[in-house]
Parts: sequence; C-alpha cells; structure tokens
Amino acid sequence: MSTDIVGGFGWPQCRLRYSPASPFARKVRVAAIELGLSNRIELVPSDVWAPDSDIARDNPLGKVPVLVTPDGTFIGSTLCCQYLDSLGAEPRLVPATAARWRVLQLHALADGIMEAAVAQVTEELRRPAQFVYAGFVERQWDKIRRAGTRWPAASISPPSRSAALWATWTFVCRSVTGAAAAAPSHVGTKPLQHGRP
Repeated sequence: MSTDIVGGFGWPQCRLRYSPASPFARKVRVAAIELGLSNRIELVPSDVWAPDSDIARDNPLGKVPVLVTPDGTFIGSTLCCQYLDSLGAEPRLVPATAARWRVLQLHALADGIMEAAVAQVTEELRRPAQFVYAGFVERQWDKIRRAGTRWPAASISPPSRSAALWATWTFVCRSVTGAAAAAPSHVGTKPLQHGRP
C-alpha cells in the first residue's frame, strides 16, 4: 500500500474499496465525513461482479466495503466504521459510556434492514427471471416492514449524537440503496409501511 501523505496530515494513505451501489460502503463514507477523515482516504471504486475483479486480493469474501490501512485490512461496514471511529475526534460514533448499547441496538436494527434490502435486490437482479424465488423476496420485505415499524419508537430521545447519527445513517443508506436506484422501476421501490420512513 502507498505510504503517501494524505491531506497534509502526516498520516499514511488508506484506501476504501467501495461500490456506488453499496449502502454498506456508503455508510462508511458518511462515517468518514462526519469524523473528519474523508480527506485522508483514497476512494477506489470496485465492481465486485466484474469477471476480472481483483476484490478478492483485499477481501477473500469478494465484498465491499474494504478499508486498507497501515493497521491492516478491515472488511465489512461495521468494522470499517469502528476503525475510523478510533481515529476520529469526539464525539465518537459509539460512545464509551452506557449509551453505547443503545447506539449498537439501533445500528443492528438498521443494518439488518440493509441486509434484507440488498438480498432482495440481488435476488431480483442477478438471477434469471424464471429462477427468482418470490417467497424469498417477500420474506426480505417482511423483515424490512417489521423493522420499519420498530424504528420510530426506537429513535425517540436517542442517548447521544452518536445514536442519532450512526444508526440513522445506516437506515437512510438502506432507504436510498444505490442498487435499487440502478434496478428496474419495479425493484426495490416498495414502501416499508404506510406512515413509516
């Protein structure tokens, strides 16, 4: 990895491998901005579906996001965000107080919504139409709808700025999933539930 200094901070260069269509990668990018670290990170677009993709060189799971740093390679949005959180200034995304559990509860709910959204989009986009399993797709939407009904109550009086930001970023990233935006108009456009985000 390059050890060029980024942004005049005397900080070895890090690379974030991402896809514009990945809400998980988008979450890491937003976290970097909020933590004041975005100008220290080189963004490397990576198409994990391309036959000649070299993503496995950095992540044997063949997924983004991947954050390549002087401290090693971090895979998955949660771990990438936690690493960046250790470098940023206060307030942390995940506070070192009792409020951390509330933050992590909200984050887990929002992350699960994204996982279900990506699963249903992948099923409808990557499989030949005759092999798409409608029951699987509907199961993912059921997860999203159920979680959506919990979200307003869970978001009342967040314990800290971190809870309002990190968990809500994740939820918003799902709501504007790039994969859905790139999909045909009938994919990824169902509402969570009447009166919900």
